Amino acid sequence: MTGPAMTVNPFALPEDPERETPPLNCRSKHSSSPECYVDVGDAFQNFASFEKRLERLGRLQETGLFVPVGGPSGSGKTSLINRCAARALDLLKEQGISAEPINLTGEGRNTRLTVEQRTGRVGGKLVRELQQRSSVFVKTKYTEPLTEPDTLPDLQAWMSAAHQAMNENSVAVVRTPSTELLDEIAIYWSGVYPRMLVFTESPGEGVDKSFDGTSWEQTDTAEWLYLEGRFIENGEVLTFIKKRLDIPGKGTTFPDLDLDSFDGFFGGGNLATVGAAQSLLYRVYQHGLQEGWRAATMVTAGHLGEFIREAEGSTG
Repeated sequence: MTGPAMTVNPFALPEDPERETPPLNCRSKHSSSPECYVDVGDAFQNFASFEKRLERLGRLQETGLFVPVGGPSGSGKTSLINRCAARALDLLKEQGISAEPINLTGEGRNTRLTVEQRTGRVGGKLVRELQQRSSVFVKTKYTEPLTEPDTLPDLQAWMSAAHQAMNENSVAVVRTPSTELLDEIAIYWSGVYPRMLVFTESPGEGVDKSFDGTSWEQTDTAEWLYLEGRFIENGEVLTFIKKRLDIPGKGTTFPDLDLDSFDGFFGGGNLATVGAAQSLLYRVYQHGLQEGWRAATMVTAGHLGEFIREAEGSTG
């Protein structure tokens, strides 16, 4: 049975440029506003820790901050980094500081390279990106890192050279490529200088156990703050669903969800993440958009079960 015409998939990812409509009805001018996010998997607690660290540091121009974000795949690490970076940019601009976001997540993915080669490429890319941003970078102050013949500069050399050429009243908000390697995370930390806020995402768990400040070389001024996502618990997915469905057109442009039937479907020891829940719900709604709905106005947990069984049957 075909249900209401659905023009918006309420579980599309806001970070996905292929989706024309974000899932949340975010009316705030601040992209880091709580209205734009859902408190699932300690998201708000992590964000509050980040805000407190920013407040304690005071001036990022005078100290560097390294923020590794760990947790299982799908636990909201990217969304947390997006929110923290947005808050930092908002705050810096309110303070009259020139701040530029620099996304390096696509660099250094060649697995045939060594850790030093990969991170070195990231450092070189950072310098090239900064050179295009006159609000934070003074080209006449820049000096290429010195190396031995036939040797490329390492990440710390690139970052040091970049730091020396940055405007004193500026901050670069940098996202490095994701990595599971503690040695690679340590290299990123060692390259953080004043006027730099650097985020590194890691799908590994327990990363913070090695952040003891003594086993890894650390710059004199850079501090670190470890944030970690987790698996969702019973009841949390309902919070997530309600927020995602609170957008214009609820009940008219797409079928609603029978929330009561979802308690326990995710979480409760199933080691599910908010990303896994969102992915499944997105696929169910997308299937309904393309194929039509078997129920007119409501999507139930039974629909999810049928969808999972059909998907397993098609691959088995």
